Amino acid sequence: MKITPYNILRHELIGLEVKVVESRHEGFRGIKGLVVDETMNTLLVLTDKGYKRLPKAPSKFKFRLP
Repeated sequence: MKITPYNILRHELIGLEVKVVESRHEGFRGIKGLVVDETMNTLLVLTDKGYKRLPKAPSKFKFRLP
C-alpha cells in the first residue's frame, strides 16, 4: 500500500525525512533529519549534528513522503 497523508499513521516512519514544526520544548523546534528508529513515544532522528531522540507527544512533525 502506498503511503499517503491519509494513512501515514498506519505505516512505518523509519526512513522518512522529518522536521519538527511545533513543540512545547523550544530546543526541538526546527530539528530535521531522517527517522532511523521509532518507539511508541519517540522518534530517533539522524540530523547533521548527530542523533536526536524526540518525544512524539509534545510535538508536531512534517514528513516528506516518497
